[in-house]
Amino acid sequence: LSQTEGVHNTFDECVSDLPKLLDFVAQRSSATSRVKWVISSRNWPDIEERLVRAGHKVRLSLELNAESVSTAVNIFIEQKVSQLAQQKKYDERTQEAVLDHLASNASDTFLWVALVCQSLEKSHGGMCARS
Repeated sequence: LSQTEGVHNTFDECVSDLPKLLDFVAQRSSATSRVKWVISSRNWPDIEERLVRAGHKVRLSLELNAESVSTAVNIFIEQKVSQLAQQKKYDERTQEAVLDHLASNASDTFLWVALVCQSLEKSHGGMCARS
């Protein structure tokens, strides 16, 4: 392999063995340039301290730019609702209702949107009417 990539979301939600996981990532990223990591996490000092050894890192703080986060979540909502509409054969009214509900309640939180969409994917039709 010429290059390997790892994407990890919400490191801050890892309760057990977080220090071990962070040390592993830092060690692997500084040991070889063939491995690329994308890590998503809240801005917690202990996480950043553990990753200080990681080589060639770029830090992007979305928490410091609320407008960017909001825009990204809204795009995510539109994509997920479009997928759901195709998968579940939503009519235009249902698609708009789901889109409006997600946009009104997401509070700029990807995880909440993803979990609601996951529930809708597994539903057998009646859940949209209750949402």
